[in-house]
Amino acid sequence: MKGFPSIGYADPAKAGQKKRAKPNHQAKLWYGKALHAAIILRDAEPDWESLIVLPDCPRYRELVAETARSVHAVGVHVILLSPDGSWFSESWSA
Repeated sequence: MKGFPSIGYADPAKAGQKKRAKPNHQAKLWYGKALHAAIILRDAEPDWESLIVLPDCPRYRELVAETARSVHAVGVHVILLSPDGSWFSESWSA
């Protein structure tokens, strides 16, 4: 499970400072890292399910839509979870 990047730091030592990376760009990097880890898990444990859970927000929906066919092909499931507990998974229906 990964959240969505903020514009500021969580570290109290950097309170009030803005990050150089833009949240949408950082979200793309985080998605790529999560996908890479999920694929490595599928390769190491082919009988296991590999699942990525992200907050349901427009940027992650875009990234999932862009990769849905390939993510489905490698057997990775991506869940976008809303604050109310509902979820969306385009990769399962691809």
